[in-house]
Amino acid sequence: MRSIYTALVVVVGLLLTGTSFAATINVPGDYPTIQQAVDAANDGDEIIVGPGTWTGDGSEVVMMSDKDIWLHSSD
Repeated sequence: MRSIYTALVVVVGLLLTGTSFAATINVPGDYPTIQQAVDAANDGDEIIVGPGTWTGDGSEVVMMSDKDIWLHSSD
C-alpha cells in the first residue's frame, strides 16, 4: 500500500512540475490601463477591470496580442 501512495505522489509531482498557475490582475489596482495589464499577462491569466469608462489609442480599446487570457469587468 505504501508503494502505491509513493507512486501517486511522484506522478502528481511530475504533472505539476511544468504547470504554471494563473494570475489575477486587477485594473486599475495592479495596472492603470487595460493595455498594460494585457501586456503583462500570460496565457491563462484573468484580468478584472473595475468600473469606469475605458478608452484606447486609435480604433481599438485594447490589443489582445493573441493571448489566451480572460478579460472581464468586475461588475
